[in-house]
Amino acid sequence: MAKQPKSIVDIAKEIINSDSYTVSLWEKGDKKRLYINAPYESRAYAKVGYIDLNTGRTFCEVHETRTSRGREYASLLNNIATAI
Repeated sequence: MAKQPKSIVDIAKEIINSDSYTVSLWEKGDKKRLYINAPYESRAYAKVGYIDLNTGRTFCEVHETRTSRGREYASLLNNIATAI
């Protein structure tokens, strides 16, 4: 039996390589986005950002890309966008 191709969510999870982040696929009509969330204080999740799967553009929710966390999130989104 032929192997099923990996889903975009599975590919993103492999790149992240951490159970701490959550990955979800959003679809509405012909629009698709891949959302990435990171652990935050008191067991909540903060939006890292999303990748517009129609255009390949990344949108980082952390506006201060000068901070190490902001740079980490922006780099993570770019790595995933490049791989998918």
